[in-house]
Amino acid sequence: METIDFTNSIKIAIGGDSEVYALNNIVYKKWRLPFEQVRLYQRVTDKCTNVHFLFDRFEIKVLPLDRVFKKDDHVFSVSKKIEGTMINNIQQPDKQKLGFYFQRELTPQLSKISNSEGINIITWNAMLMSDNKSVWITDIASDVSSVSISEI
Repeated sequence: METIDFTNSIKIAIGGDSEVYALNNIVYKKWRLPFEQVRLYQRVTDKCTNVHFLFDRFEIKVLPLDRVFKKDDHVFSVSKKIEGTMINNIQQPDKQKLGFYFQRELTPQLSKISNSEGINIITWNAMLMSDNKSVWITDIASDVSSVSISEI
């Protein structure tokens, strides 16, 4: 059984379907979704993590969810904490270029790679690293409840 002590953690974000806490080099998400949906989201995310994308000067990678588990009546996921600048907060024209790329090219590519629907890469869920080249996608969907496997 997982032990989670949020005593020293810092709440860093509140999303539509989760609360996000940071503790040391780890990010915990406390989900307001069923375990099965978060587990499905982890499987879809995993299909996207082994592919790197090159756009302009940027190398773009998807951050995996390391674990998904249930404790008491809550669902949690754990991932590595990424230190960088949210794409939504970087300067133009890079912010605009990446935003368009995420919507026009990366979202459809990840949907195809993962054979899923509901993927939507947004600038709030991507971080530019200090090298000013590496970009990590921290969430592949802005609405995790809408993620599903495509019917063949």
